[in-house]
Amino acid sequence: MDFSVLVLLYNSEKKALERTLESVLRQKGVSFEIVLADDCSKNDCLAQAVEYLKDKGVKVKVSHQETNGGTVNNILDALRLCDGKYIKPIGAGDLLFDNKCLYIAKNTFDKDQEIVLLHSMLQSYRIQENGMLELLPSHDPSDIRAQIKEDIKRVNKNILLYHGWIVGATMFYRKDAFIDALEKMKKSVVYCEDLSQALYLLEGKKLKFIRRPTIYYEVGTGISTTTESRAVNRIYQDHLKFWEWAVEEFPANKLAKKSLKVTKFEGIDNLMQRRIKILLTAPGILTMVLRQKLDKKLYDVKEEGFIEEILKTVED
Repeated sequence: MDFSVLVLLYNSEKKALERTLESVLRQKGVSFEIVLADDCSKNDCLAQAVEYLKDKGVKVKVSHQETNGGTVNNILDALRLCDGKYIKPIGAGDLLFDNKCLYIAKNTFDKDQEIVLLHSMLQSYRIQENGMLELLPSHDPSDIRAQIKEDIKRVNKNILLYHGWIVGATMFYRKDAFIDALEKMKKSVVYCEDLSQALYLLEGKKLKFIRRPTIYYEVGTGISTTTESRAVNRIYQDHLKFWEWAVEEFPANKLAKKSLKVTKFEGIDNLMQRRIKILLTAPGILTMVLRQKLDKKLYDVKEEGFIEEILKTVED
């Protein structure tokens, strides 16, 4: 089995979930399975997902949490069911960009056994109140030129110190490396499984950037793009506890120590004080942001995805 696609569920909306599942079912050129990972949803999204796949004649594996334990534990439990060599987690509402995404990821992994994590460009979107699709500009990953050039030193600083995070929705994992990372992080991280990117860099492991989109990223619905204060605080606490752990685990790493300082400053309520303290500790953030603005044309999505086709299929 090439891929296990982990569809992450938590009170997911039916149409958003169907869009996600349909984008997975259309993948070509690889063998894959679908594993539903439900973190104790209060609605019927798990049953709806099973029924949708059953109607398509697709067998599915199910991991269900009896209590809501957070994303990391939800994924870890689901990984025990996975037979795929590689893992693609995907949240309800996000879509694989076209039918070649898993195929491209598999070939990239296969060519270099040292790669533990792949990530890519993305296309942000939202469905307006009138039901119309709106494609939004995306500027991820931060400092895309450093990713293209594989400038490891710059990438490390961008992510570890300046917190120019790779968007988790774009990530593909080598299964054994993913399990290893989550097992190490699970005592400090509850929701932000994508902090695995920081752990891999601290360990000197290889990440690889795919210069094309692999995901349609739904804006405003997930924990990473919501502005709801409780969710924002959950993310902050995950980051703070991760860096406290990382400083103990990697005591010789100067970037980890500075990153903990930056993270603590990110918790300051006063915006001006917060910005001043962060810039004094990590002034290179300004350079990263400037590069992102100057290179905005590099973020343009030139490939044509199949979201409009998916939307029509689901609505029909």
